[in-house]
Amino acid sequence: MNWMILIIAGLFEVGFTTCLKLSNNFS
Repeated sequence: MNWMILIIAGLFEVGFTTCLKLSNNFS
């Protein structure tokens, strides 16, 4: 079960960083 949490946390972090980069590019 711990590996699922790690994978979800990793995907969430990647998505969050990509969203920040996109918002920085737009502004």
